[in-house]
Amino acid sequence: MTKRRLFFTRLKRDWKTQAKAWASALDWTVWLYLLIPAIIIGGGMYLELWETLPAWSEAMPWLLFAKISLFIMILLARIRVYLEAADRLFMLQRPAWIQALRRYGMMYGGLKQAAAILLPLVLLLPFLLKAEQLSWSTLMLYYLHAWSFSMIVAATEHVTANVLLGWRKWAVYLSCVSVIAVFYFVSAGWLSSSPAVTLILTLFAAVMSLMAALRAKLNIELEVEREQSAKLKTTELLMSQVIESKPKINFRKPFLWTKSQRIFKTSDAGTILAEMRLKAYARKLSHLQVWLGFISISSVALTLVPPAAAAALIIALAAMGANWLRAQWSQWIAEEFIAQYSWTDRQKNYGIVLSRGLIMLPAIAVWCAVVGFLLGGVWLSVPFFTLGGVIWLFISWQLLKSYK
Repeated sequence: MTKRRLFFTRLKRDWKTQAKAWASALDWTVWLYLLIPAIIIGGGMYLELWETLPAWSEAMPWLLFAKISLFIMILLARIRVYLEAADRLFMLQRPAWIQALRRYGMMYGGLKQAAAILLPLVLLLPFLLKAEQLSWSTLMLYYLHAWSFSMIVAATEHVTANVLLGWRKWAVYLSCVSVIAVFYFVSAGWLSSSPAVTLILTLFAAVMSLMAALRAKLNIELEVEREQSAKLKTTELLMSQVIESKPKINFRKPFLWTKSQRIFKTSDAGTILAEMRLKAYARKLSHLQVWLGFISISSVALTLVPPAAAAALIIALAAMGANWLRAQWSQWIAEEFIAQYSWTDRQKNYGIVLSRGLIMLPAIAVWCAVVGFLLGGVWLSVPFFTLGGVIWLFISWQLLKSYK
C-alpha cells in the first residue's frame, strides 16, 4: 500500500458512499416526473438564450452578478484530508503519510473547486458573451482569478480550523474572509487594466496560502470529526425532510429583544398578540433564513419577466407570502403557551394582520424596487421602494381598521 493508493482507495470509497445515498433518493419516479422534465425545460430555455437575449437583459449588470456568484462558490471551498478513526492509532506513527493525504486532499479540492466555479460561469455565459460583450480570453481570466481566491479561502479555513478553537476560530476566519472579499472585488476590477500582473499575483497568493496550510499544525481529532461529518452530509441532507428530529432546548439569549422590550405603545390585546408573534418570528433564525430566501428567489424571478408582467407578479407573490405566513400563524397560535389565554377572534385577526403586514413590508418594498429597476434603472428603484412600502402600509392599516 502506497500513499497515493491509500488516498485514491479512500476517495473511491467516498464516491461509492455518496452515489448510494443519492441513488436511494433519486429513484426512477423522481427522474421521470421531476429531473428529466426540469432538464428538458431548463435546457430549452438555456438554448433560447443563445439565439436571442430578452430585451430587459441588456440593462442588467451581468458581470457584477458573475463576480458575486463566483464569490459565493469561493466561500464554499474546503480541504478534506480523508482521515479515518483508525488513523488515530496507526497513522500517528507515520506523519509523512498524513502529510501525503493532506497534499492529495488539497489537489483534489482544487479540482472540485475548478468544476464548482465553472457552474455559474456556464449559466451566465450567454449574457456575458452577448450583453457584456466579453471575450473568451477575458472569461478565462475571471475563471482563473476566482479559482485562485477559492484556494486562498480553502487554505484559510483549513488553518484556522486546525489552529484555533471556539469563538477565536470564527472571529479570525470571518476577519480573513472579509479582507479576502475586499481584495477579490478590487483585483477583479484590475483584470481589465492589468490582467497579466493581477492573475500572476493572485496565483502566487494561492500557492503561498496552500504551502502555509501544508506547514500548519494538523489537529488529527478535529480532522477525523470533519471527515465523518463530510461523509454524512449528503445523507443528512436527503433525510432531513423524512426523519423527524427531536426538539432541542436552547437556553441561549436571543439576539433581538433580549429583555422582552415592548415594540408598540398600545396595550390592546390584539396588538400585544401581534407583538408576541413578531418577537417569536424574529428570534428564530430558521424563519428569517427561509423568508430571506423567499425574497431573494422571488426577486430574481421578477427580473426574468417583462416589467409589466413583473408588476402583476408582485400581487401573486404577495398572496403567496400572506398565505404562507397565515399557515405559520395557525401553528404558532395553537402552541400551548399561546393557547392558554382566551383570545377572541377579533384579537386574533388584528394580531395576524398587524404582524403579517410588518413581516411582509420588506418583501413588498424589495419587489417594487426590482420593478422600478426594470423600468428605469437605479434612479427609479428607490422611489418604487418607498412607494411600495407606503402602499402596503396603507392597505394593512385599512384592514386593521375593520378589527378595531
